[in-house]
Amino acid sequence: MAQFKKKNSKMKEEDEEFERLLEGILEDFDGEIIESGDKEQGADEIMATIGLQKGWGTFKARMEEMVTRCQVGSIREEVGFDRNLPRLHTALIGNPGTGKTKAVQLMARLYKSLGLLDTDYIWTTRVSTLVSSGIGVENEAVAKAVENAQGGILVIDLSLIHI
Repeated sequence: MAQFKKKNSKMKEEDEEFERLLEGILEDFDGEIIESGDKEQGADEIMATIGLQKGWGTFKARMEEMVTRCQVGSIREEVGFDRNLPRLHTALIGNPGTGKTKAVQLMARLYKSLGLLDTDYIWTTRVSTLVSSGIGVENEAVAKAVENAQGGILVIDLSLIHI
């Protein structure tokens, strides 16, 4: 328990130091931020597309948060702190035809534009492919699915599961 408190205290000190540095940077800043390359432009375009979708408020907010966290992570990295990338695990739940596939495609493009993924490749598999009656077969199926999705996004379709 003492180790946890010590580590937590150190993280808090680093976060406070980072905030002080960031405030100093922003106080001295009186210009315009101009991003080079297509990375930010791509993210902006993708976010504009997400913003046009009806009924995607929660998804849009999550993607906006991801963009902001990546931008803050880049600033943290520039001043010598860990980037602290967010977790990318996401569950999209909805009836057929509600745009889950389109959301995953946009999410893959956004994550790639932010440098979170190597590719915007999406590997889709059904849960029935990953679960079988054989002992140990599930581990092999899951490992193969993860390997196939390496660098991109793995989608596990639970459409046959009743929650």
